[in-house]
Amino acid sequence: MSLLSGAVTENIEQQSTSRSLPIVNPTHNLNEEEIVSLLQELDSNEDSSLSSSDECENIDELYTPRDKKKEKRDPLVTILIPVSSLSRSVTPVSERCGLSIRNQLLVTSSVIVNGGGSIEEFPLSVGNIHRHRKLARSQLSKQIYEKWVKDKPDFLVLHYDAKLINFLSHGKEERLAILISGSSSGPKLLAKAALELANIWEVKNSLVGFCFNTTASNTGVRAGSATIIQKELNRRLLWLSCRHHMYELHIKHAFTELFGERTGPDDLLFKWFQSIWPDINQDTNDLSNLIKPSQLIFQ
Repeated sequence: MSLLSGAVTENIEQQSTSRSLPIVNPTHNLNEEEIVSLLQELDSNEDSSLSSSDECENIDELYTPRDKKKEKRDPLVTILIPVSSLSRSVTPVSERCGLSIRNQLLVTSSVIVNGGGSIEEFPLSVGNIHRHRKLARSQLSKQIYEKWVKDKPDFLVLHYDAKLINFLSHGKEERLAILISGSSSGPKLLAKAALELANIWEVKNSLVGFCFNTTASNTGVRAGSATIIQKELNRRLLWLSCRHHMYELHIKHAFTELFGERTGPDDLLFKWFQSIWPDINQDTNDLSNLIKPSQLIFQ
């Protein structure tokens, strides 16, 4: 009986590593009833493991492995391009990418030719693309305006400034820049243009202040543009004046004391300095090569 109990105990220890069975103390001698009970439990565990393995085999039979190979794509794709609206469809993207009209024409023509089409079947020309661009900008500006009028803030600040710019005639003209978005300026014209744009964009009643530089044309007590705008609106606004111009005046006064009054709109020293700038050693690590004032030669 002791040999049989020892063999059963050893068998139980081996089975416990792979199945969940009661742990039996190997030093305990089993009686006959305990041995019969354990043998029956082993038989039931064997049957359950066989049934579960059969289920797994059935599942494996139903499983179909995926094909790891990628499907080959057709090297040719058939697309339908609308002849009449091709230029109109490509225009917004071309403008956003900064393509010129001629570059847009070249790219569009290249796509058509490489796709096996004929350029003669499409109305492609510089004039046609220019018309589409003009129309697209008009529609976009209308959308921006409508969205602005619908969602504009309750309180706004009007920014405006005049700037001399170079024209195609190689002359200079003064232009007015207004931010809630010009024309030639002067205090009255500047104020009129600013108010007109504020009226178009429906922000006159929302203005609480304005920003400008401190030139006499803006800050004049009687004829300054800021004063005129306040009179037209019939209320006072917060002046957010830029002091940059004041610092320029301090530098101008110091420069005048050193070099005298200027005789023209451009200063010869700065024009000369601008012309030789590419030839100047701009390395700031060695400042021993400074030009003395006595060595300056104006050309």
